[in-house]
Amino acid sequence: MNLFCCKNDKAAQLEDEGVIVQEWDHIEDNADSKLSDTFFSMFPFGSFFESYKASSEYIGVLNNYILSRSPGNKSRQRVGHLMTALEDMRKIVDQGENSIEKLTTLARLAFETGERAWGVKILTHLINRYHSNMDFEIHEPLLPACPRFDDILPNDKNIKEWLFSSIIEQYIEKHAFSTYFTRLATLPLLKQLSRLGFMTDDMQRRMEIMHRCFST
Repeated sequence: MNLFCCKNDKAAQLEDEGVIVQEWDHIEDNADSKLSDTFFSMFPFGSFFESYKASSEYIGVLNNYILSRSPGNKSRQRVGHLMTALEDMRKIVDQGENSIEKLTTLARLAFETGERAWGVKILTHLINRYHSNMDFEIHEPLLPACPRFDDILPNDKNIKEWLFSSIIEQYIEKHAFSTYFTRLATLPLLKQLSRLGFMTDDMQRRMEIMHRCFST
């Protein structure tokens, strides 16, 4: 689904087919915690957050994100839920909430709404803040920065590694069109991703290419 603002007959036809969305409405918050509990129970990582509590405002963000993925909603409704989640998450962060849970969730929402530069900026901040010492704690449910991590089950021993790996992988994927152009700046992050234990074959190949092309 693409966000699209130009109004014409062709655009209207594409919107009817669910290909694009020209307009969307702000959706009223839904702070029913049962909705988010049900959502998180659908994914391996969600079981880790079953006992975690969150503010009603944050639950509202998560619920809108959940509803944006519901196949039972029309495209316009799904986009409305997604854009509302982004808007409300931004407000929470602008009010001073800068926990890793909320910033990672905000980055995920930014990428999913096409705000790539903003998402990269958030991940850059988190990497600069924590890459040398992952001295953060996780106290709330969250959306991993990289969707691939939705299907990975963390545990008490590697939950920090799981979260920070999702941040690094998404940053590497999104911050440039190719890791070739970032050269050795990316290599330390690839090495850290390998140490954290969540390295994919694709990321392994990237690291090997960086070594072969640019290491001295």
